[in-house]
Amino acid sequence: MRFRNPQQHHLSMKRWSRTVDSKIAVRRWTAIILLSILVQPAQAVGSTDPTDVATSAIEFGGSVGKLLWVSVNDHRAVTRSDANRYMSLAAQVKEQIDLGRASSSLVKANFNVIGTTLVYGAAVDPEPLSKAVSGVAAWGAKKTGDAIGQLVIEQSENQARAILAQGLKNSGLTDVQLKSMTADDLRSRVGDLKVGGQTLRETLKDDPGSLDMLQANATDIATNIGVEALARSEGTASDVKTIQKELANTKKEIADFQDQVNTHLDAINTRLSSVEDATNLANQKLDALRSQVQGQSKAMQTLAQISYSGWSTEQKLQAVEGGLFPELTTEQKTALATSLKADQARENAIVDLQQAAQDFGNLAAIAGHIGLPSDIVTGLQGAQIVATGVTKFATGDILGGLSSITSLVGLGAPDAEAVHYAAMMKYLEQQFAEVNKKLDKIIDLQVQTLRAIATLADEQKEFRKEVLGQLDRIESIVLRNEKLTQAVLLNQWQKCYALINGTSLNGQFTIPTRDVLVGVVGNPNISDYATHCYSQMAGFLDAYVKPAKWSGQIIDADSFPADAIPADPTLQSSWSAFQSQRINTYKTARDFVFQALSQSSVPPAAILARFSQPVVDTSFADQLSSAIDAPATANRLSSFKCNESDVLSPPLRDLLCFGIVPGAANPPASNRWQDMLGASLIGPYSTGLIDTGIALSTIVDFSRNDGRGTFVFVKPKVIENFYRDGSTPQLRQALEEHKGADLLTKMRWLTEGYVLQQSVAYGDYTAQLVERSLYDPSTRSLNTDPKVMTDVVKQKALLAMRTNPTLARNVVLLAMRHAIADSLGGMDKAEAEQFRQTYYALALTAFTGPQACGGSTYAREKLSEMFPSWRFEYWVTSDQKKQDPSLDKCSTEFLPDAAGPAPQLPARGSGVGVSLADFYVLAPSPIELSTGQFEQSDSLRLALSYRDHLNQVIIDRDIGSTVRSVAGSDAEAQAVVGTLAFELLNEGWGWQNRIKSQ
Repeated sequence: MRFRNPQQHHLSMKRWSRTVDSKIAVRRWTAIILLSILVQPAQAVGSTDPTDVATSAIEFGGSVGKLLWVSVNDHRAVTRSDANRYMSLAAQVKEQIDLGRASSSLVKANFNVIGTTLVYGAAVDPEPLSKAVSGVAAWGAKKTGDAIGQLVIEQSENQARAILAQGLKNSGLTDVQLKSMTADDLRSRVGDLKVGGQTLRETLKDDPGSLDMLQANATDIATNIGVEALARSEGTASDVKTIQKELANTKKEIADFQDQVNTHLDAINTRLSSVEDATNLANQKLDALRSQVQGQSKAMQTLAQISYSGWSTEQKLQAVEGGLFPELTTEQKTALATSLKADQARENAIVDLQQAAQDFGNLAAIAGHIGLPSDIVTGLQGAQIVATGVTKFATGDILGGLSSITSLVGLGAPDAEAVHYAAMMKYLEQQFAEVNKKLDKIIDLQVQTLRAIATLADEQKEFRKEVLGQLDRIESIVLRNEKLTQAVLLNQWQKCYALINGTSLNGQFTIPTRDVLVGVVGNPNISDYATHCYSQMAGFLDAYVKPAKWSGQIIDADSFPADAIPADPTLQSSWSAFQSQRINTYKTARDFVFQALSQSSVPPAAILARFSQPVVDTSFADQLSSAIDAPATANRLSSFKCNESDVLSPPLRDLLCFGIVPGAANPPASNRWQDMLGASLIGPYSTGLIDTGIALSTIVDFSRNDGRGTFVFVKPKVIENFYRDGSTPQLRQALEEHKGADLLTKMRWLTEGYVLQQSVAYGDYTAQLVERSLYDPSTRSLNTDPKVMTDVVKQKALLAMRTNPTLARNVVLLAMRHAIADSLGGMDKAEAEQFRQTYYALALTAFTGPQACGGSTYAREKLSEMFPSWRFEYWVTSDQKKQDPSLDKCSTEFLPDAAGPAPQLPARGSGVGVSLADFYVLAPSPIELSTGQFEQSDSLRLALSYRDHLNQVIIDRDIGSTVRSVAGSDAEAQAVVGTLAFELLNEGWGWQNRIKSQ
């Protein structure tokens, strides 16, 4: 909470008197959001009611509505009723985000879907998540915080009103005298008013602060309703001691609230400084690491292995310090460990900062003392901390995370409104002066920290590209390579290419300003581009994506036109090898899944619900399994009919129920789930198609279909003057055609199919199915003995592991945890001992170097004790053998033959590995084993990110419906819609943080 300017209505917390237009610039890898705040002068709106304009604008969605809007000054106080609506809006947005991430609303009700999305966002390059939608939750919480401030002052004012009224009644003043008395006259007389037989000055002689508070309230009330009306108010019957006690309590509550806000800000300030310092240090250590490994291919390869392992920073550090990468020199290992420790310190500092934000207890307790309803406190905590703070930190959005922290409990700055309550505000301004200083300091520090983190993000991005580029690793590079995507666009989708590149979008997929939107709509070729691109896009989604028959089409990885890539033999060769490897990886995993589940009793709806919800560790996997296996959920999934809307997510239902008459109470075709997963692997252009479709869905909403299939766009002036004139009949007609919304709905089929395929190939559920097929409780190991491999399921499980190192490492992780649990007497005991993490670390350390390859009993002793039936080997590189002859007996790591036939097996790396049949799998790190952290490929994280991105775009597009649902259906609903829309566009959409006071 912040109190500063005198003259404010009821201590209403700040309603921005400035326009804040936010541009969001994507920062890669750590996904940091940079916010450019453009301050526009307030403009007078013409004769059209601003709330009507806002209501019309919001029908285009939040982001587009914000472009159409011109902010105006607004000083209206926040009421408790308003706060409830804002919190309801924030809660609904959060619910919609969660539902978009959930495979089933039934699952979502019993499972925290953050387990699906906790880690993927920070590793994807570029990070495509929408932040404007999440910002609504932070803004809603801020508005509730505004109401808290008003409750403080309302309690003080109500108490003062009764005391002053009684004093005036006892004063003997005539009506004429009371009527002629000014606010300043009353203030000067407060001390002389008698209540309970003595003057207030005498009553409060030991508590001058309470007298100051009464005088301030007297000025406020007299200014607002007049002294005469105050004298007619109901007085107090309390005695002197009660008055003393009540006033002292009220003053103490204000002071306590001030102290707790101060303490809260001190904690945030300290931790924010730590984040900045840790970030700067991490940047320095990254530079030192770069100088150590520059130009050394084996060191670069090791860094690439760590980068692609999917490990957390803590796990990477454990792996390096545990000796899993002996090919590094002592200096390189020290530099790498130092860099990782610096980055770990930065991550820990962010966690501490987040915990400080979540320390809501004291503030909530005091808010409860002053009359804040418990449901508002709960809603504020849930919608703000969970929907914004946690989500934004998890996806690397440092600015958004810090902004949500500094807005807790109304930490926004208030504006003056007129002259009402000047004295009361002056009193509170003095009381909260130190709080104001801290808030301004935090704003400055937040900006400095953001800049430091942005610099580190750029450095990490460049370093990662440098590592991968030197190794010709193309997973991250080729997937986003413009040579590839542009070749496809030019070859097949020329109009879509022209739409994105030949208009004011200028190669971008977002519309950041009104000028860009005007430029796109005003382009002389826009009708041709948009009409043909929309027809191509919608037709493709209907004809090929929904039926899951896209073989040979633009998104088919196997049909990707490598020959259309501009002459670059190295790139073409790398691409062919990479793509063959990826396709083979998916096919072998899919074939295993078919074999393992085709004869099972698991219903199709449950199969898809589980694969569509990949999770990040074994703990979340157990929670999700419990949610799906719960009797009520299992029964609904088992008896699923295609007319049910609350069992599967809408896109999953559409895909699974293809071929069923819409609305029919029929189950899906029995083999439909196999048809879906049996489709060709979705290739790299799918993301470009999604980006194009999202941009197109916004643009077409400014056009009408002329009845002959051509889109007729409105004149650019209509958009330029929207803030003044509101929506025109042509615009309303365009919206009623629902072209944009329909296209977004169809595109969800593609994002859902993308997630399903990547989850089958790399997700945790496939790893669990493989582990169940191969794990032998009698030997506590993965049994690959040829005598038992006659079973088709086992054969396909082993083949899937052989072609897919990511899957194989997850299976080995599960099997090792299973073996340890069996040896200790159960999972609970294994959890209690952290799966023998320390002893396993010692075992790995002993099994490194020449002693691991020369038959040394000591080197194998600890691993053999933990895993007696497992075969461990120590794999080294050929360069290591050349440099150290003592490693000659060690196995040489497997590397694919660049000139060999496709499909090739992927490289498996060097270090301690488990031998299975004719291949090996690198062993997990001690931290990875103890925490059960699954490895996730970049492609799986990318698929999850794009599904989330599209979901938030849909929430954005449909925010008008959300506002109407919050407003209800009573006689005042339309007015509430207008107010909510006005407030949302004027301030709330994309809300990030308060503006520093001048």
